[in-house]
Amino acid sequence: MKLFHTLIVTVAALLAVGACKEEEKPKAATPIFVPVENLTVNLLPAQSSYLHTTFELKVPSQEVADKIKVYMPELRNGAIFLLSTRHGAELVSHEGKQKLGSDLAAMMNGLLGKDGLKDAVLAVNFTSFIIQ
Repeated sequence: MKLFHTLIVTVAALLAVGACKEEEKPKAATPIFVPVENLTVNLLPAQSSYLHTTFELKVPSQEVADKIKVYMPELRNGAIFLLSTRHGAELVSHEGKQKLGSDLAAMMNGLLGKDGLKDAVLAVNFTSFIIQ
């Protein structure tokens, strides 16, 4: 009888462990990427070099992506003004590009936040980046 009781307890424990494994954590939502058309701007000092870049905005959902597309002309305008304040030498390094991406995301979130889209841009991912 004791063996039977031990067997039942063991089976119950195994079933409980199996049930816990079946409960998966909810998967994170797949991010959406919103492309931003090519931008070409003069870099500082004026007339010495230019930047030609393309990037995508990582956003949390399709709903946010659709709203961002409405504001794209304003976002592109802000990006042009921000990019044109940079020196080519600071953008050559990996760290310089990362900082620029962070600065672009912060600028865009500032513009979008005025219209209720707080922290809509999760990241800026460069897909093309040429300094000449």
